[in-house]
This record gives sequence, C-alpha cells and structure tokens, in this order.
Amino acid sequence: MKRALKLAAVSTVVYVGAASAAYSWFVAQKSAPKEGGHQAPFERLAPTYDARMDQEEGRVGMAALRRRVALRARGNVIEVAAGTGRNLSMLPSPPMCTSLTAVESSSAMVDVLKAKASGSGVLVPVTVVQADAAHLPLADASFDTGMETFGLCSYEAPVAALKELARVVKPGGQLLLLEHGRSRYWLVSKYLDWQAAGHKRSWGCDFNRDIGALVREAGLTIVEHEEHHLGTTHLIVVQL
Repeated sequence: MKRALKLAAVSTVVYVGAASAAYSWFVAQKSAPKEGGHQAPFERLAPTYDARMDQEEGRVGMAALRRRVALRARGNVIEVAAGTGRNLSMLPSPPMCTSLTAVESSSAMVDVLKAKASGSGVLVPVTVVQADAAHLPLADASFDTGMETFGLCSYEAPVAALKELARVVKPGGQLLLLEHGRSRYWLVSKYLDWQAAGHKRSWGCDFNRDIGALVREAGLTIVEHEEHHLGTTHLIVVQL
C-alpha cells in the first residue's frame, strides 16, 4: 500500500511538472482553443506542435494511453479534434479498422494532418475534413466508432460536440474518449479550480471540467471509465 501511494505521488509530481511546462510553453505562444473561431494561435503552433508534444507526453506516459484508445477503434472511424494526427499511426490495420475520417478546425493543423495521413506509417485510408466538432458536415449514423483525445477541455460547447459525435456514429457503435478534466480527489480538484481562471485566460482550456458529467449531460451511457494521473486524465468508453 505504501509503495502504491509513493508511486502515485511520484507520478503526480511528474505529471504536474510536465503539464506545467507544456502550459507555460503554450502561454508563451499565446495559445487559444481550437474551437469557437480562435484559430490564430494554432495556425502558428502547427509546424512545431508534434515535436513539443512528443517531449511532454512522453514524460507522463500519454502515448501509451493514446495507443490504448486508438487500438479499440473498429470499422469506419471518425476522429474529431484530430489536430496534427497524433493518433493516426496507432490505429489498427484492416480488417479491424477500415477507414478514418479525421476532423480538425485549424487550417494549419489540417495541413500537417494531411501530410501525415499520406505517410507510410498510416495503415488505413484517411479522409481529412476541416470543420468545427459541434457542427459536423456529415450524415447521421455514418461511422462505427467515434474517437476524441483531449478536445472537451477546449470546446466552447462540449456537450454539443459530444452530441454531434454521437449523431454521426451508428446505434450499437462506440465513442472512445481520452480527456483532461476534474479529479475525484478533492485536493487535486481544488488546485485545478484555483488555477482554472488564469489557465483559461492564457490558453482557453477549462481543465477543471467534470468530464463524466459532460458525457452524461449529452445523454450518453458510459460503460467504462478509467482515471489516471490522480484522476485528471479520463479514458471513457461510451456504448451507443
């Protein structure tokens, strides 16, 4: 028990340190959310985004969590807030995963995403769509799996985005979510609340949102919910 608590404490210190470094970098670049018309910062960040995130996410084991989410994708997949396509090479090959529609709102991110989608490391055909996650120009029940990683913290209308993602996935399909959010540990959440206003002004990210509550508010049924980094990282599976 003591060893587990010690490991949890060490993990938290590493996570908070890496997250603080990442956030400081974003603040220096005057970042803002991807949705809601605030595209300019991401237009500047796109060319160096992957290199920076490789370093920061590597420190906290985030790539492993991304891979776990991506490997569960089945059939025709839609990924919203796809960014620069950090999950593209992690998707399973056909016949498990047959196609990916990657949706991103930033034009500069889309340029990087398109270049990456045509690379040799991507095992499935990819269609890139530039659109707001809350207003998808796609037909109802078009996909078997919906996927999103670290988007709900930055949307201006997170519930609307979740409903929209559910709309385009078939009944019986699944949503795979990996998100930053509020912790079930009181002290951790108090720290997030304390930092939230300044962090939102700097980056436009509400990192103290209750992810589970947002999913339920969207009328969705959670069948799996894992918490990592003292409950500030949420891996959620929704069954439609």
